[in-house]
Amino acid sequence: MADYVTYLLAGKITFTGPLSDLLDRYLLIKGGPNDLTAAIKATLIGLQESPVGFSGVWPADQAAMLPDNMIQEPVDLETLMIAFGKGGHPHA
Repeated sequence: MADYVTYLLAGKITFTGPLSDLLDRYLLIKGGPNDLTAAIKATLIGLQESPVGFSGVWPADQAAMLPDNMIQEPVDLETLMIAFGKGGHPHA
C-alpha cells in the first residue's frame, strides 16, 4: 500500500499527497433503490446500481446532506480508483 500518491486525470495532477489525506476526502455510501435521488445521483462518483440498491463514492465534506438511513463507510484506494476510472468526476 502506498503512503504517498499522485492522481492524474486527463494528464493533469488532481491530487498529490499522503494516501490518508485522499481517502479522508471520500466515503463509500450504500442505499436502497428508493434512496437514490437526483441530487445524490448527480454527486456520486462511480455509481453502481442493482435491483436491491446502489453504492458509490461520495465527497466526505458533503456527508451532512445524506439521509440518516444511508450507509457510510470508509473508502479504500482500490474502490476510489475504480470509481474515478468509471468516468466519475473526482472532487479532489
